[in-house]
Amino acid sequence: MIECPEELMYSPRHLWARVEQESSTAEVGITEELQERLPELLSIDVPMVGDEIEIDQPCVHIHHDEGIRHV
Repeated sequence: MIECPEELMYSPRHLWARVEQESSTAEVGITEELQERLPELLSIDVPMVGDEIEIDQPCVHIHHDEGIRHV
């Protein structure tokens, strides 16, 4: 069974975020399930510090040996 730590927030696209209220920043990642489903990863594009992102819009682009996945 996959663990889902309570301090993380999850999107339907298998992206998670740990929000730091004091610094108004967030650490982001992809779920273990998505990691297991994707072919070999080549690179990941993430928002830059200070970028604003919109709810329910892709903000991470995962480049793998079969194409690009937007999460």
